[in-house]
Amino acid sequence: MIPAVLVTMFEPADHAGELGLFIEREGLAPVTDAPAGLKGRLYQSPRHGWLALLAGVGTANTAVSLTALGMCGRYDLSQALWLISGIAGGDPAVTTLGSSVWADWAVDGDLAYEFDASEVPAGWSTHLIPLGAKLPYSSGAGADGAFGRRYEVFQLNAELTRQAHALTSGLKLFETPEVAAARAR
Repeated sequence: MIPAVLVTMFEPADHAGELGLFIEREGLAPVTDAPAGLKGRLYQSPRHGWLALLAGVGTANTAVSLTALGMCGRYDLSQALWLISGIAGGDPAVTTLGSSVWADWAVDGDLAYEFDASEVPAGWSTHLIPLGAKLPYSSGAGADGAFGRRYEVFQLNAELTRQAHALTSGLKLFETPEVAAARAR
């Protein structure tokens, strides 16, 4: 049984990205006999057995990678905790680049209509609107969304988020004077 799965999105070739430091510091080993779709993208902790997946950037790559992992049949993921290491926005007065930020809601901003700048109606402040909406910053068609369900907002496990926050809220992140100066701006 796999205790945890770390899902990362990208890893540049020339420096550590979201997965590199985990590989280096935790000694993650590539799964060399990974099934199709996971070759070169799946790592396992020799000490603890948890997995790390380089899913790829964007919802389509992530969906395909997670589906490949779930359907490969090699791993029992039924009790695994899932940690997604990704990039999200944060108030620079509160968060520093690299901060751990815990959330109890996730928003998928990929599903949207995008208008050409020359076709944006007068008075609109943006050229993007949620899929199914008629105006910027409004919700989709009906309470269930344009395609039969609300698809853009997901509530996560609030109790797990509360516990994670309680365990990490007192941690101090290392900050160089250069980072402090940049954050102060």
